[in-house]
Amino acid sequence: MEFALEESLGNKLRLAREAAGISVNDAVYLARMPRAVVEALEADDFGFFSSPLYARSFLKQYSDYVGLDVERWLEDFVPTALIDSDTAESFIEISTPAHLPIAPKIKRGSGGGLAALWIVLISGGMVWLGIKLVERFDFALAEKPVTKTPQAPPLPAEPEPTQPRPEEKPKPISRINPEPPPRAVVVEITAE
Repeated sequence: MEFALEESLGNKLRLAREAAGISVNDAVYLARMPRAVVEALEADDFGFFSSPLYARSFLKQYSDYVGLDVERWLEDFVPTALIDSDTAESFIEISTPAHLPIAPKIKRGSGGGLAALWIVLISGGMVWLGIKLVERFDFALAEKPVTKTPQAPPLPAEPEPTQPRPEEKPKPISRINPEPPPRAVVVEITAE
């Protein structure tokens, strides 16, 4: 395929795609490239790409897809949209005014002090609330004197046998010792 020298690279890519009978939608799908990239390449909009490396990579991939040999252009290819800003500044005379008004800088806090204040206030409130709850709990315990002494339940009375069994001898009833039986335990609790 021969093209005239005055044609742009993007126009050559578009003509090669149309000569192959490929629509833009087919090119997007089959080349697996975003539509915006295909349209930028065919429109010579190389400012669309973030760096010359991306522009060259997509240009090489798309030209291989449409069957156009662009190797000879890739080596010398530096679109004006991708010229380095230092190089561009050497072409353009940049003038700066001698006296620029300088606005006073106002220091503004990042809000860290306000956040710290809130943390201190909330922590202090929680400590105060905890102290009040402990005081209330202590007063509640001090106000309730223990007056009731727990006593052991009474022992069931054993029925006296009416007749002594032949193997047993009747035990004499002794009323000398008025102490409770050893199984009963009496506990007295006094409030101090």
